Amino acid sequence: MILISIFQLLGALTPFDNAMTGEEKRKTGVYKLTVQEKTALQEWIETQYKSTDSANQILPTVQEVLFNGQYVRLSNQTLFQIRPEDHAIAQGWLTSAEIILSPSTNPFFPVKLTNKVSGSTIFGRKTDQLPQESPTLAPKTEEKILSPSSTPPKKPAK
Repeated sequence: MILISIFQLLGALTPFDNAMTGEEKRKTGVYKLTVQEKTALQEWIETQYKSTDSANQILPTVQEVLFNGQYVRLSNQTLFQIRPEDHAIAQGWLTSAEIILSPSTNPFFPVKLTNKVSGSTIFGRKTDQLPQESPTLAPKTEEKILSPSSTPPKKPAK
């Protein structure tokens, strides 16, 4: 029953739900629209404003890669949280590389970012701000850090 509700919720997502941050939805008033109204508006925008000549389109570039590839900021000031399995790829991205943005089929990371220089692709979601504290990777095992003056624990005798 819960799974059905989750799938219904995911099925109700529109490009506005996937691409816009909460703040952008509030500023534009999109949060007030029904799914049908959002879909109709999206179709209208696509027919009215999609450029037929992509050669004239100015692409955003990588401005900075933050927190070891966990976040990418583009030259248009868009900030993306990157899918965990793509952190290593994002870390290798150089600033000033042009990025092609397109929708992805992943509902949790709905934007596909493709680096025109390297050809590599990562998945992300727009976010309003960086976390207050630096995100860290959880250690796989608990390790005790020894100070230079301490001695390692003795192994039990067998």
